[in-house]
Formats: sequence, structure tokens, C-alpha cells
Amino acid sequence: MSNLFCVTANGPAATRWLSFVIASNPAVFVAHGSYPLNSVVDGSFQEEKEMLQLPINSDAVTRGRLAEKQVKRTPLKELYSLYKEDFPKYKTHGNVHSFVLHELHAKEGLRELNLNIYNLIRHPINYIASHTQLVMDADSYAPELRLHYELFFTKQFMKDFSNFNTDFSEFDIGDTHLLGHLLSCYTIKRQQVDLNLYKGEIKNLRMEDLVSNSLILKDTCEKITGQLYDEDEVAKFISYGSLNQHRKSKRQSTENIYNNWSQQKKDIFNYILSPEDLSIYKENDYDLSFLSQ
Repeated sequence: MSNLFCVTANGPAATRWLSFVIASNPAVFVAHGSYPLNSVVDGSFQEEKEMLQLPINSDAVTRGRLAEKQVKRTPLKELYSLYKEDFPKYKTHGNVHSFVLHELHAKEGLRELNLNIYNLIRHPINYIASHTQLVMDADSYAPELRLHYELFFTKQFMKDFSNFNTDFSEFDIGDTHLLGHLLSCYTIKRQQVDLNLYKGEIKNLRMEDLVSNSLILKDTCEKITGQLYDEDEVAKFISYGSLNQHRKSKRQSTENIYNNWSQQKKDIFNYILSPEDLSIYKENDYDLSFLSQ
């Protein structure tokens, strides 16, 4: 079994939390996202939990982007060599959420590395709610990211949905919450392209299983890393709860989140996402029966 791994993911799906769980085995080095490479192994879960309960999750748009150029631009073989050279005491090296599927598969040398690859997914409705809040946090804390999201809308979304402004003439790009919702729906659509493209080549992990079932979490960490984990130890992370709190409102069921959306938000969701776009979520046993199409 390979001693190198990569867990791909699109956006908020308990990736930082999972990184700390995986790193709880002292033989495993984990880099997360575009954070500095040592942020997990030299970090503190409890200290981050306190920091990330603040009203705005500034961490994901500041420290979480500090190493972005290094992570994204470094050739894959060189990146994993860097892990092993800079952190030689670990037996297994890898990352979580440093890449999305198409980014990883576009990297030269992927096949040569024999990476143990898994992909983390989340119920699309919960993902949209959490990602929308993340867009709002970014807009509040880092105004320059407002331009990033507006360009994402004008340069990418509008390229795929050129009639949107005609079909939704009442849409206000200045409404950050609504813009975040639209871009979150669009991100789900783009993610679905990846899931279909690499169907059969990747193993999907359901976030909801990992954060609620200690046996599944233990087995998953072992499959990812090839190292042994203690169920009681990983269960502690489940009891600790999440690190990020992207949705500040009281926890709701997935169906209630959808039912509480305005009609405009439901219309945008159905405009961007067809039943076919959501097929892999159904194949992974997510309940989508309450959606109106």
C-alpha cells in the first residue's frame, strides 16, 4: 500500500477537522488546503476550535490562503518530496483539500506517485448553506475577495449561463447572500462534472458518516494512510464537534434548510442544477426526495 495519500474536496466538508483526525497518528504528516504546510502537525485542534468560533471565519480567507501559490504551482512530485524532506520523522505523507479532483488529475506525474486517493463529499444542500456563509464571511473580512467572487460570476458562471440575466432580471449581484447562494449552486454543478468524469476511478467519502460514526472514521483513516488508529481516540474528535461554524444559525435538517429558502433561491438552484447533475449524490445514498424540480 502506498505511504502517500491525497483527499480531494470542494469547499466546506469538515476537511480541516478530518486533517486533525488523520494527524492524530504521530506517524502521519498531513498538509491541509492552502495553509502553511505544518499548520496541522504543529497546530492545536483545541486552539483552532476557539479561534474559529468567532462571528467571522477569517482564518479560511487569511491564513488558509497563505501557501496557495506554493501548493497549487509546485509540481506534484516536488510537493510530495517537500513533505518528506521537511517532515522526515513521519512514515506517511499526504494532504486533505489541497486540490479538487480535476486539479489533481491535471498534475504531471500523478500516476508515478501511486497516491492513495479519496474524495470527500457532502449533501449538496448543506454544502450550499455552508459555502454561502463562507462567501459572506470572505466579503465581510477580506473585501478584495468580493472582486474574486464577482469575477467568478461574470467570467465563469455567465459563460455557462449566458441567459441568466434575462431569465433572472431581478437578480441583484450586490446581494452578497444571494450571490453566495448562486455561486455555491454553481460550485456543486462544477463538482458534479468532476464526479462524473472520474467515476469509477475514485472512492467517495461521505462527510456525514465520518463526523458521526467512530468506526467508519477509524476505518477511513486507516484506508487513507495505511496506519492504525484507535477508535476511542478518533471518537474524541467526534465529541469535540466541528472546527468551522460556517452556518451560524441553529442546526436544521437538510430538508428544512431547503424548505426555508426563498422561492428565488429555489428557482436559482433548479435553474443551475438538473436531476442529472445530482445523480452521484443519489448514488451515494443522499436523500434528495424533498427537492422540487
